Amino acid sequence: MNSYVFLNKKNTVLILILVTSFVSRVLPHVVHINGDAQYNNLMKQTKPIVVQFASSWCGVCQGVKKPFEEVSTESTFKNITFARVDIDKISDKSGIIGVPTFAYLNNGQKVDESIGVESMDGFKDELRNNINKNLMNDTAEELKPDVMQEKDMMMPDKAVTTEKPEPESEQGFIGNLLNQLLAFIMLIINAILSLIKMILDWIKSFFS
Repeated sequence: MNSYVFLNKKNTVLILILVTSFVSRVLPHVVHINGDAQYNNLMKQTKPIVVQFASSWCGVCQGVKKPFEEVSTESTFKNITFARVDIDKISDKSGIIGVPTFAYLNNGQKVDESIGVESMDGFKDELRNNINKNLMNDTAEELKPDVMQEKDMMMPDKAVTTEKPEPESEQGFIGNLLNQLLAFIMLIINAILSLIKMILDWIKSFFS
């Protein structure tokens, strides 16, 4: 009886470890900033940070939201903080001329930034390349203000939103809300199915 209880506890611990490992890989590691206090604390961090400045009314922002979260779960970037800032909920919008804007910060200083998205299909590769170039190199230095200004003046033709559209109708708002809720439910279902498969595979290997 004691041996069975010990074995049962051991299996429980192993399953909990597997579940924790799975959840840490599947769930996005994105900090959502919805106020000035959170934003100010984020800007004070010294570790490498990728910040996506976005808004709920920006279609491109919504389109890259999931890919941005997926990149945040990659083990290569486990030491990088990923953050999404809602520009409508912060008072300091200096330097933000359009959304989405992606800022790369190290030691509390802006190293680089990109405005808009060149290709939705190639967004994740573009994001990875920018992170590797600006935050994975210990010798990455802050760009001088005149260089940053020149980059803004020579901004490439990307998908970017600069003006806030008219408020959507109540019907459109409800439809958008339902779509987001459905997407969230599907994410949870897929995560549960993947977890069940992982547990079943582990059980098979344990008893084989």
